[in-house]
Amino acid sequence: MSAPMESIAFCTILNEVDFLNVSEGYTKDTVILSSKKKLFDVYKISDQKSVKSWSVRHGVTLTSPVLWNPQLEKFVTVVNNQDVRLWDKENADFEKSKKKQSSTKIHEVMSCSDYEPVILFSNGKVDLLSKIKEDHSRGPLTNKHEIYWCKTVCVQSTLMVLFAVITQKGVELHTNKYNADNSSWHHTVITVPQTDSSATHHTVQAVPHSDSSATLCSCDAIPLADCVNVFCLWSDGKLSSLRVNQGSCLPGPCHTIEGVNKDSTILVVDDFHIAVAGVADNNITGLGIFDTKFGLLKSWQPFPDKCLCKPKICKVGGNLFMPCGTTLYRYKYECEPSTLVSLLGQAKIDSADKQSVPGHYTWNPNNMRCSVSQPSTHVAELLKTLTESSMTYTKFKSAFSRLLAELKKIENHHWLSTSHMTTLVQRMMDEKKFWAKEELCQLITLKCIPLSIMDELFSCLVQKSEISMLHTILNTLPNIPEKCLCRALSFFLQCDEEKLPTLDEMEDESSEDDNQDKPYSCPISASRSAIINEILCLPYSDTFLLECLRNVSFKDALKLLEYLCYLLETKSGFLKGGKERKRQKLSQIQVLDWLCLVLDAHITQFVLSPDCHVTIVKLESIVREQVQFFDGLVTLEALLEHFKAKSSLPQDKKIGHYCIEVLHVY
Repeated sequence: MSAPMESIAFCTILNEVDFLNVSEGYTKDTVILSSKKKLFDVYKISDQKSVKSWSVRHGVTLTSPVLWNPQLEKFVTVVNNQDVRLWDKENADFEKSKKKQSSTKIHEVMSCSDYEPVILFSNGKVDLLSKIKEDHSRGPLTNKHEIYWCKTVCVQSTLMVLFAVITQKGVELHTNKYNADNSSWHHTVITVPQTDSSATHHTVQAVPHSDSSATLCSCDAIPLADCVNVFCLWSDGKLSSLRVNQGSCLPGPCHTIEGVNKDSTILVVDDFHIAVAGVADNNITGLGIFDTKFGLLKSWQPFPDKCLCKPKICKVGGNLFMPCGTTLYRYKYECEPSTLVSLLGQAKIDSADKQSVPGHYTWNPNNMRCSVSQPSTHVAELLKTLTESSMTYTKFKSAFSRLLAELKKIENHHWLSTSHMTTLVQRMMDEKKFWAKEELCQLITLKCIPLSIMDELFSCLVQKSEISMLHTILNTLPNIPEKCLCRALSFFLQCDEEKLPTLDEMEDESSEDDNQDKPYSCPISASRSAIINEILCLPYSDTFLLECLRNVSFKDALKLLEYLCYLLETKSGFLKGGKERKRQKLSQIQVLDWLCLVLDAHITQFVLSPDCHVTIVKLESIVREQVQFFDGLVTLEALLEHFKAKSSLPQDKKIGHYCIEVLHVY
C-alpha cells in the first residue's frame, strides 16, 4: 500500500527552522543531513548512526543543501550565497575545502546523475559549476522577484532545470533545457494556470492566478518518458498538474485535497502518488499519501510533534524524512500500483446525494405480502426545520422534542436509517450559537446516532471535553468503530484528573476487588483505569484496530503499554468467577490481545526509544514468569493423572442373574 508507516525518530537536529535538507549519500545506505549553521552529518540509515560530521565556524551560513555529486565524487554546497565549496569524504576539515567564488548571488546548487553540479543564481541564470567564473549578472529575474521553488530533472538524457516565481500577474514557471552539443541553455517562461473553482473534476481551466483568492502553497515535479509533470498545490485545496515539454504547457487532471492549509507542502513520490505534509484530518495535522490517478487520500499519519514552521519533507530512496522541533523523523513507505481495488471504500460520498428517504415496510404474517407506507411528511418538515441555521435554541428545543416524539413511533423508525439523521447530528455539532448537549444526549440514549457520523461525533466531543457523553456512548451504542475507540483511549489517557471523578460510574471502583494493599503501583488512577477497562472490553476487529493504533501518539501508546503490563502483573482487572459486578471486568485473554496489538503497532518506536526499555524488560519478565507457571501446571497435571490412576479404589462389579467368569490358572 502506498502509505507512510509510523514515524520513527531518526536523529536529533539543531532546530527545525535552520534545517535545510536530507539528500542521498555516497552509498545507498547513507544520507546527508544539512542545516544552515553549526554542522552537517552523514548518517547510516540501517543503524541511524552518524558516520561523518563537519562543523562550520561562527559567521558561516550554508545557503544550499549539502549534496554528493557522483560524477565528481565530492560533496558540494554554497556558503553565504557567494562561495561554492567542494571536498571529498576523506577531508575532515570543512574550512580546508576547495572554494569557487561567484560575483553573482547564488540561490542554490543542484546535482543530477551523469552531470556535474548545476548552479541556479538568484537572478534566474542557470549554468554548470565549471563555468562559475563567467559573467552571470544578466538573468531573467529582477531584484523584486524571488525564486519560490527549483528542481533539476533529466528527461530523455537531457538535463532540465525548473524554477517557479510568484509575481503580481500570477505564478511563472521557468524551464532551462541544456544542449550538450553547443553547451548552451534554452530558457522558456510559462504562466501556470490555476483550476477554476467552478470546474468539474479532471477538468482544468487556465485562468490568471490574480483572478482567484487562492495562493500557491507548494509545487514539485517528476520526469516522465518525454516530458516533466509539474504539480501545484493551492491554498483552497486544488491540486493542478502541468505537462511541460520544450516550452509547451499541457494542463493535466485536477483534484481537490481536503484539509489543506497555506503551510501545506507536497513532494512527488512516484508517477501516481504524492506526499502531502500539513493536511488536516479532524483538526489534527499530519502527513498523507495522495493518489493523483483517482484523486483520493490513500493514507494519513498524524505529526509526531508540532511543527514550528512550514513542514519540510525530503525523499531518499524508499524513505521520507520530516523535521519536527528538534527531531528528524523517518517514514518508510511502499508504493503499490494505483488500482480501484486498493482504493475501494476510501472515497467519501457527497452528502447531497444521500437525501433519499426509504419507505416503511410492514409485513402481514397471514398473506406474507409487504405493504409500503408513505414517508411521514410531518417528520420531514421537522427535520428540515431543525437544519435551518437561523434557529434559536428555544425554537430548536421545541422542534426537537416534537421530532423525538414522532421518531418513537414504529411507523417512523425508518427515518433513523436515512441521511437526514446524519445531517441533523452534523448540524448540532457545527452550531456556533448554542451547544445542544441535552438533545444530543437523548439521541445517544435512544441509539439514534448513525454510524457514518460516529467519528466526527467523537472528535467533536473530545474537542469540547464532554467526558460524560463519551462515557455514555461507550456504554450505550453498539459497534463503535475502531478509530473511535483509539480516539477515546487517547482522550481519557490525557484528560484532566479532576474531571474524571465526576462520573457516577467511577465510584464503585474502590471496592474490595481492587486490593489497594498490593505492592504494585498502578501507572494511572483508579477512576481513569475504570473507564480505560471499559474501552478495552468493547468488541473490535484486530485488523482495523491495528491500523488505528498506529495513529495513536507514542506517548499514549507507552502509557497504555505500562497499564496493560500492570494488569498482567497484578491481575487486578481480570474477571473473577462466582462474583457479579456492575462493571464488566477484563479477562486475561483481552489484556494479552491488547498487549500484542499495541506492541505490533509501535514496535519500532518501542525498540528504539529509551523511555520504554524499562517497560519492555518488565513485560519480558512477567511473560517469562507466566510461562514458567503454566509449564509447572502442565507438569502437575501429568503427576495428578498418574496419582489418580494408581490410587483409585476398586469398584464393585455389577453382576446380574447369570454370570460367566473365566479363570486363568498359571
